[in-house]
Amino acid sequence: MKSAKLLLSALLLLVGITACYDDYTHDYEGADMGFAVAKPLRTVISDRDMNIYVGVAIGGKREIDMNDWAKFTIDPSLLEGTGKTLLPANYYTLADPEYFRVRKSNSPVADVGITFTNLFYEDSRCLTDYYALPFRMTENSMNAIREGAETCVAVIKYISTYAGTYYRMGNVTEVDAGGNPVGEPVSYGNTKDIIKCATATFKTMEPRVVVCPGVGDKLETVGSLTLTMDANNNVTVEEVSGKAAITNASGTYKIEGDYDYVAKVGTRAPQFDLEYTYENGGKYYHVVEKLVLRQDPLYDLRVETW
Repeated sequence: MKSAKLLLSALLLLVGITACYDDYTHDYEGADMGFAVAKPLRTVISDRDMNIYVGVAIGGKREIDMNDWAKFTIDPSLLEGTGKTLLPANYYTLADPEYFRVRKSNSPVADVGITFTNLFYEDSRCLTDYYALPFRMTENSMNAIREGAETCVAVIKYISTYAGTYYRMGNVTEVDAGGNPVGEPVSYGNTKDIIKCATATFKTMEPRVVVCPGVGDKLETVGSLTLTMDANNNVTVEEVSGKAAITNASGTYKIEGDYDYVAKVGTRAPQFDLEYTYENGGKYYHVVEKLVLRQDPLYDLRVETW
């Protein structure tokens, strides 16, 4: 009798385990696809052949099916009332003109790659949130489009590969109009521990042109520098209109400078080496300085919306 009770208990336990297991072998009810973010703001970096991906999230499935897909159209009507302009067709290329597809076996997303032409980077409006690509999902392999997540208007802009935040260090000397020293050099920044240096965040003007706020140890209320790179990493240093006049200027850009990345010891950070004279309040100041990149601007990019 006791053996029979034990056998019955074991059978009931087995049935219970099997029932629980079955609960985890089938997809959830209501599996579907939809855009996770309706109004993303995406940023690409120039001179890197950088692409981005836009696509839909797959929900309600326990396993990723590499054969899942979603069909889309570029729907300009989605831009009505947004103040955004359709990104010209010759500014970009879609890896697939009609379908989002699953790329990764560990990511429940179907998407499409987008690359950008030189025309995109030559248009100054691409520095702002002016252009957008409006996607509408029309059907998918699951025959289920998530309600309220059928569309996505992706605004796309770029920054220069020379953008980013830089540690600043150097010395400044008051000079006369002929460039002869009047006072003693004054150092700024910490050459031993650059994380203690003041920082300057560059603003993109063109793919190879950035503005560095400030001059020497002075803030941008005094002056700023326009830095233009040529193909040989020589730097033209000029004033910003309406700010302190810049003369006797020169500069170079090093892909691997004198310091490691603060957060990546063993890897040299890019740097600008600059020398110039600026005028302020009728006096002249000669500056010799280094600007060391804090981290690759790629790591400054964040998930943004507009």
